Amino acid sequence: MEMQDIRAIAILTLYHGNRAIGYVGFDDCERPRKWSRHEIGVLEQAANILTTLIDQRDVRQEEKQNLEVLKTVSDHFDQIIYASDIQTHEVVFVNRCLAELIGAEPEEIIGRPCWEVLQMQDEVCSFCPISNMIANDGTIIRREHVWEWE
Repeated sequence: MEMQDIRAIAILTLYHGNRAIGYVGFDDCERPRKWSRHEIGVLEQAANILTTLIDQRDVRQEEKQNLEVLKTVSDHFDQIIYASDIQTHEVVFVNRCLAELIGAEPEEIIGRPCWEVLQMQDEVCSFCPISNMIANDGTIIRREHVWEWE
């Protein structure tokens, strides 16, 4: 501790449930001292925020891995697979088949409105199934909507 000129240190465990996920150290390089109960309480609040950040990072990493698995599996289908945000109509996922059909990379499609990508329109499609599936308050009316042509 002398090399870093640390005079006092408080180390708190970062935990999620009963599982330790890390630790955070708080150093005082100005003076040797005891940490007060109030200071420890403030440091615990900081530790809780850091725990949330670590949890979010872990969730993002897990989502990224799941997305890669979905991409790998869906790219082996010859059918078009896509997902869009129900509020914004923004495309959030496309498979290889759709990207090839449009002649674009998935990254060029993701983020664009589905009505623009799939129907080449300037606004929401008049036949958009979302209004048949979701009420204005967000309540699910139907979980699926299927169109079939012969």
